[in-house]
Amino acid sequence: MRTLSSEQAKLMRAKGKGSLGFVDPTKAPTRHPTIQDIAWAAGIFEGEGCPFASNSSQFASVVQKQEWLPTQLQSLFGGSINITQRKEAWRGDGKPSTYFQWQVSGTRARGFLMTIFSFMSPRRKEQIKWVLGHQTKEQYLANSA
Repeated sequence: MRTLSSEQAKLMRAKGKGSLGFVDPTKAPTRHPTIQDIAWAAGIFEGEGCPFASNSSQFASVVQKQEWLPTQLQSLFGGSINITQRKEAWRGDGKPSTYFQWQVSGTRARGFLMTIFSFMSPRRKEQIKWVLGHQTKEQYLANSA
């Protein structure tokens, strides 16, 4: 996987400024999703996903105990996979459980959420509308100028 120097990243950010924002090429998808892939991802996201926004960006995330599903989402929609371990009180054996979290942010999150939108339940559509309508500080400043 190719990594960017800090100067390359700065240049790409400067060129990428606009209505969509910066897209990190190191987190690009490796496959083009079919309509079946999009419907599958929407079903997964409906039950397991979490759309959210912060002051700096919008996000979409899915956490699983098995690596396969987050890896499939990453290959179709880009993003990254974070691996965490947590001790589960209910297990009683003291062993930590491993979790795999697929996450996209910014432009990729907005693109993913807009792509799956028509397949979602009314409740999830409202959540997605709120996340997509949430302006980041940078967006607010750009629109105010």
